[in-house]
Amino acid sequence: DEEGDIGPPRPPPDAEDAEPTQEDVGPVLPPAKKRKVLEFESQYLDALPSGQMYERSYMHRDTVNQVVATGSDFFITGSIDGYVKFWKKQLVGIEFVKMYKAHLGPVDGLAVSWDGHLGASWSRDRTAKIYDVLNFDMIVMLRTNFTPGKAEWISKRGEAQARLALTDLN
Repeated sequence: DEEGDIGPPRPPPDAEDAEPTQEDVGPVLPPAKKRKVLEFESQYLDALPSGQMYERSYMHRDTVNQVVATGSDFFITGSIDGYVKFWKKQLVGIEFVKMYKAHLGPVDGLAVSWDGHLGASWSRDRTAKIYDVLNFDMIVMLRTNFTPGKAEWISKRGEAQARLALTDLN
């Protein structure tokens, strides 16, 4: 033994060649269990939907309580968590376009102008939002001193200004 050695003493040469014992390694693991195979598993797997339309989901995270369609191949959905989403009808299926966290509470209603260019949403949070549907843009945010109940676009064809009538819930 040299005086400059640091650490535990080296084991004797014959101990290095010995097999490790259970005390050195630990308990033996039980054999792996076989995975249970269902009787019709392959048929179940074949029946699962697959395709591009299932690769990404834009659905609402909460209950959809409002839907309105426009004459310009768009539709708008609103949900109880305050989200308003815009969708475009395609030749096959629909395409998600844009979403807004428009209201603090449930979307209580949706309305679209006669030409499908303007949309509105309102909520018990005492707000109404106006959207440019074709450009997917929120263009006006109205704060009211009442709780909106119903709304309808009252503009006629050819009028220069769009007008929205908004009623008091109470």
